[in-house]
Amino acid sequence: SSGINAEYGQADVRIAPELRYNYKHVLDGTVSICRTEGVRVLFRGVEANCGRAALMNIGQVAFYDQIKETLLMHDVVKDDMLGHFVCSSAAGTGATIITQPVDVIKTRLMQSSKYGHIGQCILATAKEGPPSLLQGVCTSVV
Repeated sequence: SSGINAEYGQADVRIAPELRYNYKHVLDGTVSICRTEGVRVLFRGVEANCGRAALMNIGQVAFYDQIKETLLMHDVVKDDMLGHFVCSSAAGTGATIITQPVDVIKTRLMQSSKYGHIGQCILATAKEGPPSLLQGVCTSVV
């Protein structure tokens, strides 16, 4: 599997020294990956990443508007800096939770070459059961 972030830098310390790629820098890693695996591998997971980004943006806007309206109506917050902070935090949390399943798929696609396309990854993950789609949700929310 390739991926500059996963194999160059911090993740490298978990790999035995003889199995490390030992790229000199990001450009060296990129060129090496293109030569050995092809340019296409640099875009592994881009479909899921675009879907995740769209869901995150839609979720944040929708959650923010709904939360702000509800909290203002019940006099829980005022339309000030603190109110915006509370509403934004809640909206970010909600958006993170609804995008977590797509984030799991995106991460699996980017870290593994065993999936030919996004559909295979979705099916394989779904076979593991619903909890597999929420892996890492607590970490993401924090």
